[in-house]
Amino acid sequence: MNQVAVASALLVMAFHGTSTIIAGTIHVPDEHETIQGAIEAASDGDTILVAPGIYTGSGDWVINTLGKAIVIRATDTPEDTILNGEGLRRVLHFANNEQSNTIIEGFMITGGQAETGGGVYCYSSSPLIKDCLIVDNTADVAGGGIHCEWYSSPVINGCDINNNAAGGTSGRGGGIACIVSSPVINTCQLFNNIASGDGGAASFLNCSPNMINCVISENSAGSDGGGLYSQDSSLILDNCTVTYNTASMEGGGIYFGGSFNLPMFISYCTITDNTTNIAGGGILGLSNLIVIANTFVCSNEPDQIQGQWTDKGLNSIEDECSSCPGDANGDGHINVNDVLYALSAWDSDDPNADFDDNGIVNVDDVLILLSQFGQSCP
Repeated sequence: MNQVAVASALLVMAFHGTSTIIAGTIHVPDEHETIQGAIEAASDGDTILVAPGIYTGSGDWVINTLGKAIVIRATDTPEDTILNGEGLRRVLHFANNEQSNTIIEGFMITGGQAETGGGVYCYSSSPLIKDCLIVDNTADVAGGGIHCEWYSSPVINGCDINNNAAGGTSGRGGGIACIVSSPVINTCQLFNNIASGDGGAASFLNCSPNMINCVISENSAGSDGGGLYSQDSSLILDNCTVTYNTASMEGGGIYFGGSFNLPMFISYCTITDNTTNIAGGGILGLSNLIVIANTFVCSNEPDQIQGQWTDKGLNSIEDECSSCPGDANGDGHINVNDVLYALSAWDSDDPNADFDDNGIVNVDDVLILLSQFGQSCP
């Protein structure tokens, strides 16, 4: 085959063979004045870079990603790159089967107002939302900050979800509300969210939520679950802090109930200083099984745990929190000296080394100490 024939064959392959889509970058506002305009112009795989500013919308939302697999990323801090619903509309709308390759990153999501999901709404969609501030959004019924429903599995990563509210007569999930969904909420802070009904920080109905490395603090509910409300759901709570939440009725920190035999797994958590007026200051469990391991539950009012639960070991359940669990010698630091102290008190009832408060210093206490090793006390 001569060179002309080879070149012709290559051209045919280029035009008729397998094509490769090259992702592009779209700049807002340099190339498109609005983010929605950039979304409409984008193709799957594109990245939309958004400069600092305040971006508002029209109609029912600020942004609708239209089912596209695109990245929408702020080029500066969330405080400087704001998506604002102006109290008139929802901020982010996902309802076209978006998956984890639809990504929102680095924005302040605020001023959203809707019946459900004032800040973020997911219907049969599972986007990734990362490093955002989701603050000061409201919903009339559920999910002031975020609402997900009908087999949605959004990943919420590294976000602050603060000062959101679910109002009305029995609003659910001031920060987050989900129905028939499986959200993953990782390394997030949920502060000062309010629900007029259940779930000050979050409400889960018929869900399989997974919360990892989260802080849930200073939220309030007009009914049950000042921090978390879980009904007919299988909730996993790992390495989380649930503290200073309040409920008017039951479950100051966590309310877990329902008619199905679904477990809640709590591990490596701290549940302290939550309050309620009736029962389950720290945790209230109704009908379902709660499995707890490697967890501190203390200083909740009027009680620590109300209901059925399974102790998987290395828990400390006390009416008053130790000032520094693991600090056996009281020097304010948890280190090898505390290990030596615990070993010297082996098989005794020394309260300084009996971290799980079961009346004897043994391997469980040393494991609790090791879980806190290297920490310093305030």
